[in-house]
Amino acid sequence: MRTGTHNITLEHVIDAPPAAVFDTYVRLGALWTTAIGARGGPAYHEINRFTAIDRPGHLAVESTLTMPDGAKLDREVDVTRTSMGGAKTRMSIVQMGFPSAESAEAFGAAFPGVFARLEQMAQARLARYRHPRGTAQ
Repeated sequence: MRTGTHNITLEHVIDAPPAAVFDTYVRLGALWTTAIGARGGPAYHEINRFTAIDRPGHLAVESTLTMPDGAKLDREVDVTRTSMGGAKTRMSIVQMGFPSAESAEAFGAAFPGVFARLEQMAQARLARYRHPRGTAQ
């Protein structure tokens, strides 16, 4: 699927256990799409397909990103989550197939925000596990 030879690895420690992080990341169904872009600006469209799911530690995905100009970027993405003890998880994302080191670096620049959003979602899910609806907090 991928044609590029440059890869990027991104890591972040999330303040939630691996199962909560995994449940935040995985959605029902094997295929999902996203549209990414500034409000009112051109959108980047991404189609993703799970190729491996091993809860809670590993996901593999094939991804095609279509740029606003119509150019396409096919990537393979490998996601691992490792318990850091207690309620912390190291999340590592390796994306393979970028056409240049510069494109890999530019893509990776967005990931601090992605990790922050995943952490917020994992912590919200964890709070629901600890305090199901209708129970005292």
